[in-house]
Amino acid sequence: MSVARPTLEQMVDLVESLGMTMTRERVAEFLSLMEGNFVAYDLVDQTPDYIPAVKYPGTPGYRPDAKENSLNAWYVKTEIEGASTGKLKGKTVAVKDNVCVAGVPMMNGSSTLEGYVPNLDATIITRLLDAGATIKANHIANCFASQAAATRTASTPSIILTSAVILPEARHRAAARWSRRAK
Repeated sequence: MSVARPTLEQMVDLVESLGMTMTRERVAEFLSLMEGNFVAYDLVDQTPDYIPAVKYPGTPGYRPDAKENSLNAWYVKTEIEGASTGKLKGKTVAVKDNVCVAGVPMMNGSSTLEGYVPNLDATIITRLLDAGATIKANHIANCFASQAAATRTASTPSIILTSAVILPEARHRAAARWSRRAK
């Protein structure tokens, strides 16, 4: 399917709605200049999508309540078992909410993406699961994961803890350190 081209009338209306003044000939000139971009978009649109198969299907999980999420660290809790053997067998992992986990909602810390559910696993997810890890949760990310440590997010107004991967024992140590610093 090719990209829909605006008509000359649509472009003239757009120019007027923006409070600009241009002749129809000048608008037509800009429209012709845009054609190269449209052709490039058409080529991209014709390229087949490569969506790798999901090797370890999971469930959408659930949003934990305040009792289960006292530190506001979790966006979604789930459980996806990896391979039956591997260096990470028996280890649990939480991934930042900017990493695609097939079937698990993510919002990348932004309300504009709330409700998005990826249909594929990020390469790092496949590698973790191939090594035997169990994914337990997506943890909160700052808006569009723009900071190393999230302090405010669309899904929680309070200060939270984040890191790239949180193992349970590390999470408790980090929470204790954070509590001491906050006092």
